[in-house]
Amino acid sequence: MKLQLKDCKNVLVADLDQDFKTLGSYGAETGMIIYVIDTNPTSILKEIESYEGVEKYMISDEDYDKLPENFKKWKKQFLKDNPHIIHQKKNGAPLEAIDP
Repeated sequence: MKLQLKDCKNVLVADLDQDFKTLGSYGAETGMIIYVIDTNPTSILKEIESYEGVEKYMISDEDYDKLPENFKKWKKQFLKDNPHIIHQKKNGAPLEAIDP
């Protein structure tokens, strides 16, 4: 395993390769990211990273619409309950500018 410290722009700040150093000694700051890189050649990670060969679940539009709860129904109700969002989209105003 290899650890890297990257800034918010994904630029490498340091390789975290000394077990007894603190994050602060590497220059870690709020908003930075620690990346964990799996270097184990026998790791199962390589097998599960790929979705190739995974059968996808498919549902017809008719069967989807029959579900008691689904995203389409939620969205329709949400827009009905929040008409200011439709108004915002039509006028191109930023969402923050609209007081619900």
